[in-house]
Amino acid sequence: MAQIAEDAGARISSLKGSGMHLPEGYSSHDALKMLRDDFDFAYVLMKYAVRKEIGSFTFAGLRVPAVLESVSGAPSVSLPAGISLEVVIFQDHLHDRITMLARNNRMLREIWAFNERSRAFREFELLNADTAPEALHLTADLVTALRTCAKRQVVNALNASLEARLRWIDIFARKLTIP
Repeated sequence: MAQIAEDAGARISSLKGSGMHLPEGYSSHDALKMLRDDFDFAYVLMKYAVRKEIGSFTFAGLRVPAVLESVSGAPSVSLPAGISLEVVIFQDHLHDRITMLARNNRMLREIWAFNERSRAFREFELLNADTAPEALHLTADLVTALRTCAKRQVVNALNASLEARLRWIDIFARKLTIP
């Protein structure tokens, strides 16, 4: 059954019945392709930074959201908006902190732009019952890996996060209904 996109954004069909709205700005296949490219590029930047100088990473000044500290009891449904926004803002700061390891101002400006372009989608991940548990686990796994300062673990955590996001974008693109 075809669903009609509304002004708030395109709908994606859901196996659970009624569709859900993608965030504004992600209502076309081209926009989702650009988002996919953004996640891919951010991964390359952070992977480079980790390989260059992971040993100097620190959480000083960053407060890890409580929901990430107790992710083993992660909800099987989406998070309340306030909690999801807290996690997304933490992700922004984490991306900044990781990229700063490269000591490259252009890379840092690129990650800031990425954070802006991807923020609504990352919040959508945490508000969507289908993706929220995995999104939380992936962020918690990255935090755990960063605490070890082990290159391989951090790169693996970044890669797992990238793979999940690309998979979700592809699924959302297949389910996208445009009027």
